[in-house]
Amino acid sequence: MIRLNIVVEGQTEEAFVNEVLQEHLQRSGIYATAILLRTSKTGRGGVTTSEGPVPAFCKMA
Repeated sequence: MIRLNIVVEGQTEEAFVNEVLQEHLQRSGIYATAILLRTSKTGRGGVTTSEGPVPAFCKMA
């Protein structure tokens, strides 16, 4: 069994992982999980600096 964590920025990407990729990858024994990171206080837009939750999350890996 292979576990794959996919870091996503928004609900659209999270839904894509949960509704499309998971089913496809499970056929090959790969179990995907979407990890939703909040990238802004308003919930709009993506990562705009090299600081914040995404780079911090990547450093933990």
